[in-house]
Amino acid sequence: MSTWRPNFPISPRRRRAGRRRRKPTEQAFDCRHIAPARGVSNLLRSESFRRDHERFRRCKLNALVKSRQPAQVANRRRLRIKQAAWTNLEPARVPGMTAVPCCVDPDSPVGCLSMGWRLKAMAFRVLEMPGGKHAHYFLQRHVTRTWPRPAATLVSLQNIARRVVEDYARHVGGTPSSVLEIGAGRDLAVPLGLRRLGVAKVIASDVDRLARLDLIQHAARRILTGDVTLESWEHLERFGVCYRAPHDVTDTDQKVDCSCSNEVLEHIPPDQLVRLLAGLRAVTIGITTHSIDYSDHYARSDSSLSRFNFLKYDDAQWRPFNSGLQYVNRLRHSDYLRLFREAGFAILEESSVLGEPSAEIVDNVAPRFRQYEPADLFALRGRIVAQ
Repeated sequence: MSTWRPNFPISPRRRRAGRRRRKPTEQAFDCRHIAPARGVSNLLRSESFRRDHERFRRCKLNALVKSRQPAQVANRRRLRIKQAAWTNLEPARVPGMTAVPCCVDPDSPVGCLSMGWRLKAMAFRVLEMPGGKHAHYFLQRHVTRTWPRPAATLVSLQNIARRVVEDYARHVGGTPSSVLEIGAGRDLAVPLGLRRLGVAKVIASDVDRLARLDLIQHAARRILTGDVTLESWEHLERFGVCYRAPHDVTDTDQKVDCSCSNEVLEHIPPDQLVRLLAGLRAVTIGITTHSIDYSDHYARSDSSLSRFNFLKYDDAQWRPFNSGLQYVNRLRHSDYLRLFREAGFAILEESSVLGEPSAEIVDNVAPRFRQYEPADLFALRGRIVAQ
């Protein structure tokens, strides 16, 4: 194809100026420097990717709105409305459009809440395929970037460790010399916090081997004081943290002064929970203390979803959404109290935080949940300390 050339002469000076100078709109709105990386699907876009992508779209829209081309001038109002909706700028002034707030679920392989909880449940089902656990971690680490944990989250986990020590001091006295944590996670933040508080030995147990040395080192740099080297699992063992995974607690395990968990029991099927509590009763000399989240975990990353949404579904209806990576047993506070007592524990402390369900949730509770009292059914979270 031949290149078009003007049929009138152009002076060398103008030719050089045309190559050197750019149009004012192009110069003011060159968006290439903030363009996000390509090749990431809509389902896997992280919060940082979404933020960069919105900045890029806003820059391109500004370029279009400021342009002098007639067709674009005629569409300025439409473009500004889209711009306000996409960038969450004064959403109340845009008729028919609502801004979607951003948040990141640390337990989710996808960070965009506009995805919808049903689609997220489907993503969890896909990750149940062989190799899915490795893919899950890869997405959390490199796409949603929920690992390593931010400093604020590590501080909250240090407070969880401090509460365990305070519970023991209040009911037994002193500081426990050994603590068993159920569901230690990837970075062992709570065991590291317990070691900092003076616990001589911490046994970190999990049903899957999730912990990673680089994440443990990241948490240790922010939790521990002094020069502590944790370059290998042997160093971690010598430091006083024994990692056991995969491992199920049984009555043959080493006895400990205290056992604990933080938002773990709700992820254990009821039959396995009975065996776990029996094992904890056999190995715990002092007290066992647990924090439990009774809410729908899909609501953590979708502010439009009720935290009691899963109470509308019976077991058969909920089963497709209850994948292994996001499993919740949907037991209520009274169920846990009963299971602890049946395992032989005496309840020392128990408390729950009541939520405020919408009328739509109250009117559509599944038949299996209608036997519970409202204060029990609509509890968001709870704590149990037993001996």
